[in-house]
Amino acid sequence: MKRRKLKASLFGRFIAITLLVLAFLTGCFWVINQYEKQLLKENTLQMNEKLLQQINSKVEEFYKTFQNIASMVMYSPTAYNYVKANVKERILTRDDLFSVFLSAMELEENIDGIYLFDENLRQIVGMKKETVLTARLEETLEEIPNQMTFGNLIQPEGEEVYYLIQFPIYDLDNPQYGVLLGMAVFQMKIDGYMELLGDTQATEYSQMYLIDGNQRVIASDSLEKLEEITEDMLNDPEEFHVQVQKCGIGDWQIVSRIPVWDLYRESRGVKWMMQYIFVIAAVLMGCLVLFCYVYLIRPIRQLEQFIKMLTEDSSCRLESRREDEIGTVIRSMNHMLDKIDEANREQQISQKKAFEAEIAKKQMQVLAYRNQINPHFLYNTFECIRAMALYYDAEDIAEITMALSRIFRFATKGENIVSISQEVNYIREYGKIIGYRFMDKIDIQIEVEPGCQEKKVIKLLLQPLVENAVFHGLEQTMEGGEVLVSVRSYKEKYLEIRIEDDGCGIPPEKLEHIMHTLSSSKKEEGIGIANIYQRLHLFYGDDVIFEIQSREGEGTQIRIVIPDHISE
Repeated sequence: MKRRKLKASLFGRFIAITLLVLAFLTGCFWVINQYEKQLLKENTLQMNEKLLQQINSKVEEFYKTFQNIASMVMYSPTAYNYVKANVKERILTRDDLFSVFLSAMELEENIDGIYLFDENLRQIVGMKKETVLTARLEETLEEIPNQMTFGNLIQPEGEEVYYLIQFPIYDLDNPQYGVLLGMAVFQMKIDGYMELLGDTQATEYSQMYLIDGNQRVIASDSLEKLEEITEDMLNDPEEFHVQVQKCGIGDWQIVSRIPVWDLYRESRGVKWMMQYIFVIAAVLMGCLVLFCYVYLIRPIRQLEQFIKMLTEDSSCRLESRREDEIGTVIRSMNHMLDKIDEANREQQISQKKAFEAEIAKKQMQVLAYRNQINPHFLYNTFECIRAMALYYDAEDIAEITMALSRIFRFATKGENIVSISQEVNYIREYGKIIGYRFMDKIDIQIEVEPGCQEKKVIKLLLQPLVENAVFHGLEQTMEGGEVLVSVRSYKEKYLEIRIEDDGCGIPPEKLEHIMHTLSSSKKEEGIGIANIYQRLHLFYGDDVIFEIQSREGEGTQIRIVIPDHISE
């Protein structure tokens, strides 16, 4: 029973969530650790693969360089003629041949000896700094290769390890292609290959070896000196990760051995850091559980007991000195209980107000229906006046009556969004009335850029501004004047509207007052400039430019830039 109650309680659920979070953190720790180890392994192996390719490139470069040196030496006139000469001629040119050999040894320090053989594999001459190894070389040679060949390591007893490079010499004077004159054999030291393996460790304890076809070690960067690489060393996946790269030189290979533990050595720091974070998170979650029990669960249980007491005694109150949210809730509850009667009275008052508001709404609907009837009566009246004017041949009265009727129809329509063409037509009708009133002294010109006629704007945007230009700018002058209304595209997505007049202008103090009125939050009544400005910001937000420029005695210009689209 207690276990079921604990599961249903808020505290039990909070403990379950805490355990779930800890389990999630444990899973995240394991996944991150595995991912980090796998990523570290892949990066290390990729870097090691690049190092193997670098070493292979260096070995191939050495192969090409040595081939050039061998070609230059063996196809020099001295060496080439020496191979083709008879015994007597060879004796006379031997010193010159040795000079050529010495030059080759200076070019390549790893050359320890040079030997020439004829096409029957008989040694013609040999040159070595210390000893002549004619017999031993003859034992290792079987046939002349078709191209330069690097042999395996040879380690005579008591002597240094070396290997042989066999370089075929072709008869260039023979019209038949591929006729061999003999072969040059270079006895090579292995010291130079140690430099090729320098700075090639992907990890601190990785091992890099250059081995021949017999898996004997030619060069190594490992502290452990090995003479050969066994098959067991190449197939030990539990201890070492082995990568083998074939060289472009005979059967030589580059072998990389990285201890498995060394692949993941750098991940240990991350592992320990994650463990510390997990322990700290577990401690913090425990502190959070304790905090929630003391400051949340226990006060909630006290509130539960208090609510049960209210059913028996509604006058009881719960005391609390806490200043946090729980204390605020307790004080609010006490205040609520003290204001129950007042709340009931306020509810009655609010119901009464809601009933009165409903009656007012009904009255507004009736008034709206009544207002809808009046425009139709006025339209019919205007039509009647126009018909009578035409009957008595008063065409001017008929035209001005018709213009006024169209203006009134446009103004009383319900929509708030109209096209530029509709707004401009409204201005033209207004212009007719102005023309009759001022006896054509005031002219209203309209210029609309093609393509802007069907763009949408708010209704009655232009007429109040044109009316201001007529009555405040031009009416006060005796000569009259002109009002120019222009609409054009501006920066692809905007419309630029200008209302210009050549009237008396606005005094600087009054212009400053107008601009201050526009920038203030105070609402102006009527349909003047301030009303237009407020309507523009109501429909377009802050994406509006509204500028007024005026010179006293010269005229006024109002420039409006608004988006060329608006939601209806």
